[in-house]
Amino acid sequence: MRRTSYCILCLAGLFLLIMYDMPQAFSLGLACILAPLPGIVLAWKAHKRIRCSWQIPRGITRAAPSQCQLLISGPSWYIPSFFISTEELEFTTSPSSLPAACAIPLTIPHCGLFSIHKGEAWYMDPFHLCRFHMPLTALDGFVFPARIGTESQILQALSHIMTPDEKYYYGAVQYKPGDNPRLINWKMTARTDDVYVRDSEPANGTDLLIACSTPQSPDQRDTIGDTLLSAGLALLHSGKTFTLLFLSSTGPRKEIITSVDAFYTALEECIGRGLSGNVLEQAEKLIPAQSPLLYLTGESHVFIPPALHPVIWSASPCDNADMSGRNDIMTQLGGDIHA
Repeated sequence: MRRTSYCILCLAGLFLLIMYDMPQAFSLGLACILAPLPGIVLAWKAHKRIRCSWQIPRGITRAAPSQCQLLISGPSWYIPSFFISTEELEFTTSPSSLPAACAIPLTIPHCGLFSIHKGEAWYMDPFHLCRFHMPLTALDGFVFPARIGTESQILQALSHIMTPDEKYYYGAVQYKPGDNPRLINWKMTARTDDVYVRDSEPANGTDLLIACSTPQSPDQRDTIGDTLLSAGLALLHSGKTFTLLFLSSTGPRKEIITSVDAFYTALEECIGRGLSGNVLEQAEKLIPAQSPLLYLTGESHVFIPPALHPVIWSASPCDNADMSGRNDIMTQLGGDIHA
């Protein structure tokens, strides 16, 4: 019943009180006027016991339809309709019993940390005369990146980095015609009158080290997150382990990844709480010179310490990256550039 109905009851009650001088008419008129009182009292008593809270499942993937749950507990003898209002959501739910778990459709476009801000849940008495409010605390969660490309093409791209005959550079020799200009040892060259290039020898280990800088831009973070997730799972599914290096609030952090569960835990820290910045520069001492190195970043130009020789995949146009921009990465890893 709504307020209009109550107004009609009030008019009927007043009519009975005024027009008929009879005890029965007086009682009936008073009952009409006070009809909402029992419902208000019940709603008020239930308000002391009703609780609402959010719950979100672990493992939500960006841009994929998912859902969070509104958990409602309270007395079984009073089950109203609930109105939910937050900065992101606004909806109504009518549970058939309490406690109840109401599923709320949710699609989050970007990976990383997300929040449903503080809001409120409220309900009304049967006549909609009084409103009873309950605060909803903020909900924090993590949205995982999406997989891209095909494992075969990803492993093919990574094999060029981890190839057994890969070389690492440890010294300097005088430049000879035909040497790669990218291998010029500028420090040695600046101290002498001749041009020197870095000397090399075969690498001993083939475990890949992936250094990851987490961009602030949501679109670039999606590209880096998608690439890291897909590359990591491709390596693990093929029986290979790798090391993940990223910047945390306490400094550079290095995680050896040997299982899918360990990878997802490290991925949440890297993409959700990792910092942007040049990981190669800030964590140079943690990177073995002979280790095959892949650097995922959103930088438009990467400063490379002289002792390191990474393969660079950048989410933005980058003048010294091996893959530059989302379309280039998606194309070479076998993904859909429109995804």
